[in-house]
Amino acid sequence: VATGEKYFFDFKVWLDKARGLRAVRPPSAYRAPTNLAEGTPCNYRVEVMTGPTEESRLEKGEVHINIMGSKTNTGRQQLELPPLGFMPNRVEAYALNELPDTGAMKQLEVVHTSPDPWFVAQMLITNEMTGVQALFEINKLLHPNTPYVIDAKELAPVDYQVEVKTSDRFNAGTSAKVSINIYGILGSTGTHALEHATDAASRGSLPKMCSDKCGTGGKAFSRNGQDTFVLPAMTDVGPLKQVEVGHDNTGIGPGWHLEWVRVTNLSNGVSAYFPCNQWLAKNEADKKTSRLLDAQGDVTAPPPPGALQQPGMPQPAQPLPFTSNLLRKMGSTVGQPGYRVTFNTSNIVMAGTSAPVFFELIGEFGSSGTIMARASQGQFSRGSSDTYIYPRLPHLGELIQIRVGTSGQGMFATWHLRNVEVLHISSGERWLFNCHNWIDKKTNWVRVLPAHRAGGPGEMR
Repeated sequence: VATGEKYFFDFKVWLDKARGLRAVRPPSAYRAPTNLAEGTPCNYRVEVMTGPTEESRLEKGEVHINIMGSKTNTGRQQLELPPLGFMPNRVEAYALNELPDTGAMKQLEVVHTSPDPWFVAQMLITNEMTGVQALFEINKLLHPNTPYVIDAKELAPVDYQVEVKTSDRFNAGTSAKVSINIYGILGSTGTHALEHATDAASRGSLPKMCSDKCGTGGKAFSRNGQDTFVLPAMTDVGPLKQVEVGHDNTGIGPGWHLEWVRVTNLSNGVSAYFPCNQWLAKNEADKKTSRLLDAQGDVTAPPPPGALQQPGMPQPAQPLPFTSNLLRKMGSTVGQPGYRVTFNTSNIVMAGTSAPVFFELIGEFGSSGTIMARASQGQFSRGSSDTYIYPRLPHLGELIQIRVGTSGQGMFATWHLRNVEVLHISSGERWLFNCHNWIDKKTNWVRVLPAHRAGGPGEMR
């Protein structure tokens, strides 16, 4: 209420005994906060990452930090020692509330009273009231009772390449002027117009009725077109999280059906896909002319043909990286990443599926996000057991349920799933998700299955 932040959680699932009595969802949309009134107290989130070796740990004493910014500083604030201390390669998250707004965070003072030195990798600090964020890369031993002042990491401007795919359907192209705002864990680029697509980058045929009246000179955003733009010297927003795409509803055919967007940080080559498959039009569906799209994982290749044909279907993605962005949701109880997931198809007539399969693991610490199981020929066939290993999938704690389904595409899209087996690789913990039922159009191509604990491989079947 105080900041104007808005979060939206899309569920669209049944809660019952058959499908599971609990559902967990990450925010599907986020709106940046408004500017604060002068003197409004702020809440800060502090994430501390200890170094990778056993010698990095800190088990005794007190830790204090002082955040120094362009307006003021917070004064020294104590970070309570975790029960086991600051452990190697672990992220500890803290909330520091009712502190002054420092403005842009410039420096961080760190001091501890342990008798032993402490190796700190980095600290990530977020003003949760303003959205301002700063990364302090320390990467050195901090000796006891010695104040250390660390400068916030200067992020050089970067160029972003934006690829936009317009859907292949009647009247999908737009005559309007299109703009984009790119969001990452370090902030946003602000809204920028997408203009001047090159002939080489713009593919597809422009409807003759648009001609040069279209908002981009009669070239971009045509039906089935894929257009490429470069936004130079932008703020480095860090790992990509969301994009907001919209248009000004001008021209003789402003309605637009957007298939997907891909954004690439040209300084490091990291790309992220943002599937849409919706209208941005005043006369279609919900009549919105802008969409806030979530990243569906870092990828290096374009989506396979047809992967985004089904509305609401996720983009194929690599396993989620073990990042501080996910760790901050988990606090200090994070275990080792890595899961093995086995899908057992029933041995009945027509049980197999040719459609793309996806799943989402939901545990006490959060969700894996939607992951596509990359199938090769013969997988998910009648009576088959198909195993996938995700070594970087973060630890989710006690598993609660799995959401599993298909895209519903193709001639043999229905699937009779026997069960799903999940193994946490480092701990050996096992869960079984029984289905013994069809996944088809009647179930909206998805089922939510509750977890059952299993003690060993012999109990999984």
